[in-house]
Amino acid sequence: MSVSTEQMLKAILDYSPENIVLMDRDHKVICYNERIRQTLYNFHGRYLEVGCDYRDFVVEMAMPTYLDAFAKALNGEITEVELHTIAENYRHWFHYRVNPVYTPDGILIGVSLSAENISERKTAQQELAESEGKFRALVEQSLVGVFILHEWRFIYVNPAFEDMIAITTADLIKSYTFNDFIHDDDLERLTDSCRDVIAGTQEKCHLIVSAVRADGIVRSLEIKISLIRYNGNSALLGSALDITERIDEEIRINEAVDRGQELERSQIGMELHDNVKQQLVVTALNLQLFMETLPEKQLEHPLLQKTIGYLQQAINDVRQLSHRIAPAIDEDTGILVKVKDLVEGMNVKSNLHVSLEIEDSFGNTNPEMQRVVYRIIQEQFSNIIKYAHASAVQIKVQKNAGHLVVAITDNGVGTNLSEKISGIGLHNIRRRVQVLGGSVQIQTSPGNGFYLTAYIPL
Repeated sequence: MSVSTEQMLKAILDYSPENIVLMDRDHKVICYNERIRQTLYNFHGRYLEVGCDYRDFVVEMAMPTYLDAFAKALNGEITEVELHTIAENYRHWFHYRVNPVYTPDGILIGVSLSAENISERKTAQQELAESEGKFRALVEQSLVGVFILHEWRFIYVNPAFEDMIAITTADLIKSYTFNDFIHDDDLERLTDSCRDVIAGTQEKCHLIVSAVRADGIVRSLEIKISLIRYNGNSALLGSALDITERIDEEIRINEAVDRGQELERSQIGMELHDNVKQQLVVTALNLQLFMETLPEKQLEHPLLQKTIGYLQQAINDVRQLSHRIAPAIDEDTGILVKVKDLVEGMNVKSNLHVSLEIEDSFGNTNPEMQRVVYRIIQEQFSNIIKYAHASAVQIKVQKNAGHLVVAITDNGVGTNLSEKISGIGLHNIRRRVQVLGGSVQIQTSPGNGFYLTAYIPL
């Protein structure tokens, strides 16, 4: 059975997913497929036929666009446009393509119009736009800072983040990168975590970092960052919560607890020194006076000599005990002794080998500086005991190039700081040092111990 060219063309047109019609130069219909015939019937209530004027099926609102595209097609141009067709109980979006049709010899014989129904796509786009609008409104009103980064530059920030950094949104997007506001102590750790998120080796990063505002004020931020698609590109979506007050309040509470404990220890120490020790001394003196009344032969009695020895040992023990439980920072006790007492008190069960090197001249620094150093050692030594599984710790305090350098190292299990949130205890150390204008450097990796160095300007 032979099939004519016209039949083949008709079959091709009918199986096309688009609405297609071919017209001559005068808008008269030459041929069409069944899909456009049914579409026009659904809208107009009448069928398209060969020889009719296609303009009779063009709605009034679309007529100028149609006539312009038809004229361009007669001049050899192709026009593509999206139009919304609206009537009673009929609302559809179409993507129209109007182009010239030529014979094999290159002679213009008419114009073809194809129309693809894109209503589902447009509806999805509209729903997405509405959803994005609601999300943006929610984010704009949020108290949590929200930002989007592309290649480390800001492409979106909400008002809350703008307030945290103290720079306008326009300036942030135009002139700054995310790294411009991260304290040097945290920059490497944060960028490593972000690179892991971009590479897909880490789903998200969750860190506490110090951010330096435009006005120079240092704030503590809890940052969460994950990977998203934004305008067709990979981007980082971040949230930032200002926890400065929480960190400072924790420091204040810890200081209050420490002062309370120091006051209690001081009272106990004074009681031992001024009362118990004095009673022992008086007892020893009375015994000495009593011995002077005894015959010389009885002075050599073993029980008497043991009693004198016990009394003297008890006096020495009470003196040492009252000294050890004295306040951590005072004017009468050297810093080396205080740190030794601290380490010995905390190292009762851990059996760590601890090496202490504290420069003698450090004892001449002001009590507040000594207190900060003491707290740094206390905080980090506590971390080592809890988490490091170390056998040796080295603590050094020395002056170097106008800075007080506090270095605390251990040979424990180490950690990968980019894989987990940095602990509050460690951030407390950073904040104490940063408030004094200093910085903290950390070196660690799994299996290679932990190295913490604090630099405090003198």
